[in-house]
Amino acid sequence: MAKKTGILLAMLLMSYFSFSESKEDSLLAVVNAQVEVEKIPTFILLFKAVYRSDVSKSAEYLAKAKAIEEQNTDSVLKAKILYNLGLLEAHSSNYDEAIKTFRQAKEIATITGDSVILADILNNIGIIFDDKAEYPEALKYYNEAYVISKKIDYTGGYVAVTTNIGTIYAKQGEMKQALVFFKEALIIHKSLNRYGGIGNSLNNIGLVFHYSGQPDSALVYLIKARAVWEKHKDQKGMAMTYNNLGSLYIKKGETEKAKMFLKKSLVICYSTDDNFGVTQNLNQLSSLYISIGERDSAIYITKMVVDSAKKYSLKLNLKIAYEKLAVLYEEDENYPDALSYFKLYTATKDSIFNESKSKEIGKLEANYEFEKQLEEERRLVESKKTKLENEKSRRDNLQYSGIFVFVLILFAFVFMSGKFSMRPKLAEGLIFFTFLLVFEFCLVLLDPFIENWSSGEPLYKLLFNAILAALIFPLHAFFESSLKKKLVK
Repeated sequence: MAKKTGILLAMLLMSYFSFSESKEDSLLAVVNAQVEVEKIPTFILLFKAVYRSDVSKSAEYLAKAKAIEEQNTDSVLKAKILYNLGLLEAHSSNYDEAIKTFRQAKEIATITGDSVILADILNNIGIIFDDKAEYPEALKYYNEAYVISKKIDYTGGYVAVTTNIGTIYAKQGEMKQALVFFKEALIIHKSLNRYGGIGNSLNNIGLVFHYSGQPDSALVYLIKARAVWEKHKDQKGMAMTYNNLGSLYIKKGETEKAKMFLKKSLVICYSTDDNFGVTQNLNQLSSLYISIGERDSAIYITKMVVDSAKKYSLKLNLKIAYEKLAVLYEEDENYPDALSYFKLYTATKDSIFNESKSKEIGKLEANYEFEKQLEEERRLVESKKTKLENEKSRRDNLQYSGIFVFVLILFAFVFMSGKFSMRPKLAEGLIFFTFLLVFEFCLVLLDPFIENWSSGEPLYKLLFNAILAALIFPLHAFFESSLKKKLVK
């Protein structure tokens, strides 16, 4: 199952950007015409344009993006800037920094209530943990993004995270769950008439059926995906689905069809400089030639895999190729070559293992440091929140005290008004205004308790207001009657 999942992982959704020099020039023209706060997304595109070819330029664009972020004070915009900065860091494989940046953006977006950016942040944190093969953690963030996107009807975020959840389940071998989410994504893409999403969803469903042992169902969906890609002349999509059809036909024992589709995919991968795709197709072709007993072709193709894997540092493919060559030469009783490739296989396997262990140790150290920093950030946020709450409480208390003193002065004036000559209508108005103010003051004072007791229900709130008015009315009548008697005297 692990090998199948590894192949599936390789063939599931992949996306990348490629920009020409003219594209970079166009983006520079755009960024020069923008105000500062609009430049972050453009710097992301500029980073993508040059990060493979010019490290210093990519670092320069990252520094400019950070400078803008540090100068900005608007909370809503700051969340968006931090989100884009996190994308930039993630794109440069600086995952630990990206997670820190995304989490800062998440804190702000949660406070400002920007649900769209919050869903995107959660989805991208999930993608990072997905890339790091920390699937339970990735799934946790994907599910949070899924719930928010669905609740606010954010279609773009909803369909993206739905596909991501399906991919996670597929990588973990939970094919039934994967199928549910891939089919859900297909429905959404069809409603939006997005051919790319439709093609990818059909391809993913086909793969799920393939690795669930249902080749006939897999073939139906892969042929549909092929039709979508060919209709729109999408080279990348065609290469991906041709490869998957080749793999499926190998499993069905239809070797000629398998060879045809793998070679079609290989030609496209060469023409589009898809290095991983080239290596993957060569690897499958070598396995095909081994299975049908064409040993010379198998050795020749496997050596091509070695060259390609070395060139592009694809160690897993290199390990598999060395193992194949060791077995092939051993079966041909060519023991010196068999031993040579076995040693290379062992050395590559050990190298992969050591790198994996180093990454795990580094991950533990990074997680420890990150948790310390996160705890400090939480403490600072909590401290700031407490300070703001105390300031608000102090301000509210001062205002309540001021209102109370003003009401007392009014009551004193009402009591003393009997000593002055005053028209009855004016006295009634003064008493009415005083008690109206008392009523409103009581409402303001009791509002948090009324809100809690009534759970926000308008009918219950009206009932509480009516009870308060009923309690104040006798006092109003008493004071009005007393004042009138004094004025009559």
